[in-house]
Amino acid sequence: MRFANPLLLNLLFLLPLLALFYAFSFRSKRRAKERWGRIELIERISSPLHKGIFCLKLFLLFGSIFFLILALSRPQWGKKPIKVMEKGADIVFCIDTSLSMDVQDIKPSRLKRAKEEIKAMLERMRGHRIGLVAFAGKSFIECPLTLDYCAFRIFLDVLNSQLIPQPGTDLEGAIKTALSLLTSREARTGADKAIILITDGEGHQGDPLVAARIARRKGVRIYPLGMATVEGGLIPLYNEQGEIKGYKRDKQGSLVVSKLNEPLLQQIAEISRGNYYRFHSGEGFQKVFKAISSLRKQKYKEEVQVEYRDRYQYFVFIAFLFLSVEFLLTERR
Repeated sequence: MRFANPLLLNLLFLLPLLALFYAFSFRSKRRAKERWGRIELIERISSPLHKGIFCLKLFLLFGSIFFLILALSRPQWGKKPIKVMEKGADIVFCIDTSLSMDVQDIKPSRLKRAKEEIKAMLERMRGHRIGLVAFAGKSFIECPLTLDYCAFRIFLDVLNSQLIPQPGTDLEGAIKTALSLLTSREARTGADKAIILITDGEGHQGDPLVAARIARRKGVRIYPLGMATVEGGLIPLYNEQGEIKGYKRDKQGSLVVSKLNEPLLQQIAEISRGNYYRFHSGEGFQKVFKAISSLRKQKYKEEVQVEYRDRYQYFVFIAFLFLSVEFLLTERR
């Protein structure tokens, strides 16, 4: 026999404490009677207890508590083999790490909030192989396709706007780098492939629409997620201590306002047969999660696991039986 919730067995320590409480209570009552007179005479003129039945009621009460605690601990015996089949698609998170992703029109910043939302998605994802591409003026593979979500989180945590020194936003290069992961030898055949493109879409280099057409020919859907607001915000510049020392200015000395380039991201989604979503208080990530949940998955692992049968019902029945008998018995003569 095994217990699914063995920690709850620690509640059994309550039984000795309950016994001490009863002993202390009975002793206090006896001392109160002794103050009034001889204990034998008081018990004779009052309705005396039947000690045998009284002890039986205590036994039944303690027994019912004992079996209820065992039931809560979920005793199990008997095994049942079950087949577990793992399925999933290949998905690459393509994250913009340019300076504009430090804008705080989305709190605490565009990049930090994106990382938080991705981690929340990972808690609900299962079976998908995921990869990570970071890009600014250039793009790099930070994490190859993997089922190890813990390792993916480690690579995700180190992303910041200083990771890639080359300025700019090379959307075309980022999509092509992600495609190199999804079309490599390690990629699955028979499963859908997708790119989740997280960016503000501003200040792009090259022609991302060309990359979107290549993705369509290779059967890869792109889901751009606009990580900015239409109003935009100033691009902060940080010192070595991580404090804001000013804001980015153009060649004429005017403050640069970074805004969401929504039309471009919508075109990328349309060409690649994906869907575009705007961040909007996290709703965008929820819609992306629903979209990738509907992707065609491929079976990649099947294994037989052992499932133990719950037997707590027997202990609940015994506890109920003990309580019923205890309730029906009376210790008065």
